[in-house]
Formats: sequence, C-alpha cells, structure tokens
Amino acid sequence: MRILVIEDDSALASYVRKGLEAEHYAVDVALDGEQGALMATDLDYDLLILDLNLPRLDGISVLRSVRPSKPQLPVLVLTARPRVEDRIHALDSGADDCVNKPFSYSELSARVRALLRRGRPSVESSLQIADLQMDRVERKVQRAGRSIELTAKEFALLEYLMRNAGRRITRSMIIEHVWNISFDTCTNVVDVYINYLRVVFEVNLVSVEQLTFQEFLHRIPDLAYLATFQVNPMAATAALDLELSLVFPIIDLLLGGVGRMNDQEREITEIEEGIMEGVVRILCGELQTAWSSLGSTYEFDERLQPSQLQRLMPPGDKTLCLSFEIHMPESQGVMNVAFPAVASNALLRRLDQDGGYSRHRGPSAVRERMTAHALDFPFEFSLAMPSTKLPVRALLDLAPGEILAFPRRAASPLDGNVAGRTLYEAFPMRAGSRRASGISRLLPTSPQLPSEDAQDIS
Repeated sequence: MRILVIEDDSALASYVRKGLEAEHYAVDVALDGEQGALMATDLDYDLLILDLNLPRLDGISVLRSVRPSKPQLPVLVLTARPRVEDRIHALDSGADDCVNKPFSYSELSARVRALLRRGRPSVESSLQIADLQMDRVERKVQRAGRSIELTAKEFALLEYLMRNAGRRITRSMIIEHVWNISFDTCTNVVDVYINYLRVVFEVNLVSVEQLTFQEFLHRIPDLAYLATFQVNPMAATAALDLELSLVFPIIDLLLGGVGRMNDQEREITEIEEGIMEGVVRILCGELQTAWSSLGSTYEFDERLQPSQLQRLMPPGDKTLCLSFEIHMPESQGVMNVAFPAVASNALLRRLDQDGGYSRHRGPSAVRERMTAHALDFPFEFSLAMPSTKLPVRALLDLAPGEILAFPRRAASPLDGNVAGRTLYEAFPMRAGSRRASGISRLLPTSPQLPSEDAQDIS
C-alpha cells in the first residue's frame, strides 16, 4: 500500500518514513502543504498522514482541498497543538483520526493499520485472482493455500499488478508507482522483479513403483535428458530421465525468458549442457533435503546417452522408480528417477513414513541456487587471432628473438572464443598484473547456438 506523509520537520518525516517502509509500505514525503496537496490530489494513495502546522499551506487547508476529489482517502492528522478544539476542528474538516506529538511509533503504526482496514471496502484490502490471494493490510500473500514470502518491492509490484488485472500496464507506470521515480528507458529493474515473481517450477511426486531396469528403460521417451548421480554411503548409481520438452523451457527460464519450448527439436549445446548440470545438482539437493533423515547424499555424476544407460544395471534387476510431475509457467512434463535395489529399501521406508516428497524451500530460493549453479559453471575462454597463411620463406630460419609479422593490422580485433565457438570480437588488455580482454562487440552466432542464449551468458 502507498502512503503520503506531509510533514515539514524533515527529521520526523524521515523517522516515520523509515518505520513505515520497514513494514513494507511504499511511502512518499512532502515537506510543505502546497506540494502535499498537489501530490494527494494527482496521485493514488491509500492513506494520508498530515501535519497541521505546514509552510505555504496549512494542514486544514490541505484537507479541504483534497476531500472533494478524494472523499474515501483515510487521513491521519499529526498535531502538536494541545487544545481539544484544534483536534475537533481537524476531524470536522475531514480527518479520520488524530495523533498528538510527541507520539509512540507503535501507536502510529496501529492507527495506520486500523484506518487501512476500515478506510476502503474489504475488496480493496484483500485482493484475489484465481488461487492467488493478497492481504494488503497484513502484508500476506498465499497461492493455493501456501504462503509466499516477498520482499517489500516484490510485494508492491505484485499488489500493483493485481489491482490492475486486465488493464494494460506499461513499464513507466510500474516504475513511477512502485519505485516512485521517473521512467528511464535504460533500466531493466521492472523485468528483473517480474522474473523474481515467477515460480521456477514445482515438483510433485506422483507415483512410486518397483520395476525391472528394462521396464524403466522402456518408459524413457525418444527425446530425453539422461543423467546419473551417486547415492552415498550406499555407493549406488541412480538414473534420471527428464523429458526434453522440459529441458529447453528450464534453460530459457534460467536465462531470463518465460520458459518457452523452442520451435525446433535439436541437440543440447555445450553451454546448455553446463546449465542443465547445475539443474540436476539442484534436483539432487532437493532429494537430499526431502529425505535428510536417511543420512544419504545425492551427487551429480554425468550425462549419458541411451546406449550408455542400458549398461548401467542388469536389465532384470529390480529398481525403485519415482515419477515426478514438473509444472512450469508455460509447460509441464515428467521426470523419472530409478534407484537400484541397494538403495531402494531405505527410500521405501522413508516414503512410507512421510507419504512422499515435499519441498522444504520456497521457489525463490530454488531459483537463486539454480541460477548460481548455472552462472558458476566454467567455460573455456580463449582470445585468438584468426588463422592466417604465410609464405614458406617467412617460416624458414626462424630463430628466438626474431619477429614474425602477420598480414593483419595491429588495431584489428581478435576472436573471443567460448566453449570452442567464436562469440566476441575483443582486444588483449592488461588489468593490473593480469592479462585481460576488452570486448568490443558480440558476434552473430551459428544456428547451433541461439543468439538469445549467447547474449544471456555474456
């Protein structure tokens, strides 16, 4: 919710503002009555905190100028005037409540909450869209009955979007309302916070079965991401199968997209494979957290081809197959995990005790860890001059100390190669005692590596 404080004492105004912002309100401050009246009339506020002794325009005059256009706006008056008549005059002029100076902030905060509860119809204090609910007074958000923790800015952004559901909202409107600054076309702060509000994906255990390993292999679709991980201290190797229809949306989401599937079926690039390794490590961490009482660890091993997976276990061996349903903003699919017999009994006992798998972390924490793994994955970077041809006579009788001149200008850029692909033009530089490269421009990428992915990892 957004609150306007009109107070000429800058120290007191700052004190009130900091206290309200700590409670996740969006707060604007005006230091004189004329500016405050203009802001209260032209902008949309949920509450007005008004001092009576103001320069340029006193508090009573502010009240009288605001009330005709904002009859429902709750107004809390701050006054140092000791007379009862002054407080009565403020209430008769349109104030909803009065607080005498000096005051306790806890009392001020309680009066703010009380005014917000009764100042607008209940539909305004409680917002709901589908299964998403927001209590604007208590600052609580729930989806499908589950609480969601949001920062102050995330809450303010979600509140603004919910209040304007169905309307066309521009970046400038969001910037000016939520951040209270003039719109800068160079900022991507809105896009960043919109991504924070997205749920990366939700994982739900849907079935637990005992299968032979051959039966598990038959379940794997033609296009799948296959990997193994180690289950310790059992020293067992488990197999993971993730539908390829989920792999590309996951990568797209982690690189700042909306989780869309690519139009064309293709192989995973080396860069995308590194990102998926981080994703599988996170999934292993989720399993380890869910079944922490077993004292077992789950560590990513390697990605496999289908032919390699078939040699992982004897076909007739019994495995414990867990099927997980993964939901994302624009896609969904299934992930299967096969545990060998040596690890099955302990897992079955645990599943029987707690009824399945449950996540212990919120979606924002999962996203942060996934992004950290993806961004920390190392790729080889080399700065090299494109290959060139020289006559044999230039190569004969070369000796240490001699200079071999190339048919390229010294000011020409070199190739910046990432994972064996040329992505940049760059110049060799020095950064203190280290070698460095100065990137001059991003090069168009080959069809094997979509340009949007290349731009994101840059």
